[in-house]
Amino acid sequence: MEGFRAELRSWENMWILSRRVASKIRGSGFSHEYIVAVVRGGIVPAMNLSDILDIKAILFLKVEHWGKTASMDEKAEIKTPLAGDFRGKDMLLVDDVVDTGDSIQLALEHLNSLNTGMVKTAALIYKEQSRFRPDFYGERAGEWQWIIFPWNLTEDLCNLVDEVSGRVEMDSETLDKEFRERYRLSLDKNLLKYALKEYRKRRSGRDHVGEQRP
Repeated sequence: MEGFRAELRSWENMWILSRRVASKIRGSGFSHEYIVAVVRGGIVPAMNLSDILDIKAILFLKVEHWGKTASMDEKAEIKTPLAGDFRGKDMLLVDDVVDTGDSIQLALEHLNSLNTGMVKTAALIYKEQSRFRPDFYGERAGEWQWIIFPWNLTEDLCNLVDEVSGRVEMDSETLDKEFRERYRLSLDKNLLKYALKEYRKRRSGRDHVGEQRP
């Protein structure tokens, strides 16, 4: 994995962006009966918008595109489609980030195939490099970077540890140096220790079920 910029976002930042998206939705006058979360990343943003906008009906649509941290699968694919009759129903489709745009575009096409009513799209963060621009977003990002969301913290950190360590044991000081140099990522000591601890647990679990060590 080539070096790139990674940025850790806080729960508070996610709440701020959720409120910003909700404000834009209200300002647009768009009214919808359902919130559809793109699983997994869209679950928390969808819950936040459900709370702020007082829309209780939440549906879940699983789309897979990104595999290991910052590494895409070849093609976005719907793993769990919506089941039910949603003809004529207006919907808000929600994800955490629009990166390439492939996932939310595929999800939107799926909803349209169900003869829904009006569907609008929303994301907390919209990256300008995306081929798809959501109707509502909380932040527009220019320079490409990998966003580490708080609900994906452990997975992303473990994947980054795996990349920089080469599966060779390292301490938190060395990890800090590698993260700063390769990803421009600065974390406090406790979080670095947590990342190493969780990575060792995950690696031990994989080895235990038969994965060969390099």
